[in-house]
Amino acid sequence: MRLTPILLLGLLLAGSAGHAATGADWLPLEVGSRWTYSTSSDHNYTPPAGEQLRDFQRSEREELVSGEGPGPGGLGSIYRVQVRAGGRARPDRYLAADENGVAMYAIPDGFVAGWPRFESPPVRLVPASPKPGQTWNAGTLVEGDVRIKLRGEVLGFEEVEAGGITRYGCLHVRLTGTPYGSTVQSFGRAEVRGGRFRLDLWLERDVGIVKHLGVTEFRLELENGQKAITSSIVTRRLEDATKGD
Repeated sequence: MRLTPILLLGLLLAGSAGHAATGADWLPLEVGSRWTYSTSSDHNYTPPAGEQLRDFQRSEREELVSGEGPGPGGLGSIYRVQVRAGGRARPDRYLAADENGVAMYAIPDGFVAGWPRFESPPVRLVPASPKPGQTWNAGTLVEGDVRIKLRGEVLGFEEVEAGGITRYGCLHVRLTGTPYGSTVQSFGRAEVRGGRFRLDLWLERDVGIVKHLGVTEFRLELENGQKAITSSIVTRRLEDATKGD
């Protein structure tokens, strides 16, 4: 019997009905696991006067789970993910994936016996047992002196083209919020007076994140009182994924 995409999706969802997927199902974190993404980044700056400045780049991004350690209070595990993008090392990410969903921790507040210590609660990327229409308070994303209080929503299960194949039954979640705080740009420090933040993630069961779409816009007030806007659109698609030992 030939399996059409619709029938294949139906079998996939039916087969998972007896086992509600946890965070570990949607993002399998094992030391040695690796994901490779193709990335496009479109950054724009609209100054108070003059022409808009644009920087568009394509690059490859690689994420490698390089370590596992105890979570806050010794509960659960947190995994260190090393990131290389455009041939350069980027800041490590710290993730947890368990029966509570998928969580991302901020920059460590310090280290104990070589493992990071976190005082701030994580951002909840995926809730426990996600269902279409489900919403949750995802926490506060911290980027330097910018804070974004996030709301999460499960948009459904969708098809995604990534890595040269069609992936069925991918979980689609969206995080949205309004930025506030201050940021340092090439022209100096500026106050963030609003804007928008939206992060869409598509996750395939037993694989992880297969597509990432991030949209940000900061409405800035410069030190001289003038207004400016900086914005970016970042897209990542999975090219290859391998599980750790």
